[in-house]
Amino acid sequence: EERAEWSRIVGPLSSTRYQRGGAIEVYLMQVGVAIEALGYKVAERNGTLNSRGQLSFPQYLRRIHDSLDCSIATVLSGDVDNNVKAFTNFDEWADAFNNLYKGAKHADQQPPDPVRAWVIASSGALLVRLWLAREFGVPRDRLEQSAEYAR
Repeated sequence: EERAEWSRIVGPLSSTRYQRGGAIEVYLMQVGVAIEALGYKVAERNGTLNSRGQLSFPQYLRRIHDSLDCSIATVLSGDVDNNVKAFTNFDEWADAFNNLYKGAKHADQQPPDPVRAWVIASSGALLVRLWLAREFGVPRDRLEQSAEYAR
């Protein structure tokens, strides 16, 4: 009965789990769509949409961050195996995601580096999964343990 409420978030996010061999830009865009839908939902709940009923992508990222009730250390951790450094704070991560997302969406932007895009898309998917898990009642300590394992 809650399908309509969550499908714009869960649909794009879960579809990425079953598509193998696709372009990294597609993965990044699907995660971006899930983030945008979640950010909109959070902003709508807390009454922070602007007069046009929308926000920018970075503002949606901020709404998710500010409403998340668990650590985001695993989101910011980077990827040692692929030499992608960890992010020092959420704003740095959000800027990187936004720039790579724009690069994937817009032909007039620099295309995203595939490894960096993979790392940022994977961490974006983790951010959404963390938020959803807390929303649906997963205890914080168990969630943080599972998030560390997921990385």
